[in-house]
Amino acid sequence: MKRALQKIFKNGFDDYKHSNGISIDQYSAAQAIMQCANDDLGYEEWVCHEDGYVERLNHSCRHRSCPRCNNGLTHDWLERTKERLIECDHYHV
Repeated sequence: MKRALQKIFKNGFDDYKHSNGISIDQYSAAQAIMQCANDDLGYEEWVCHEDGYVERLNHSCRHRSCPRCNNGLTHDWLERTKERLIECDHYHV
């Protein structure tokens, strides 16, 4: 699903941009989503010295509008916030 959005942006973003016009923020978000986890942003290679297995991990864009990147950041933030909460019923006022 996450790659599906990236594919939609790559296939139709230029046409949409020319027919509708977009803001600079929208343009930067779209560019980040289209480049996320591709060779454009670089990658790391992890090599096992025992059997020579190579795993390649592409870098992510870490843009707040990217569904691939933002979900992980949001999850991490929620976990840190839960750890700070007092274990009792409380209400945000």
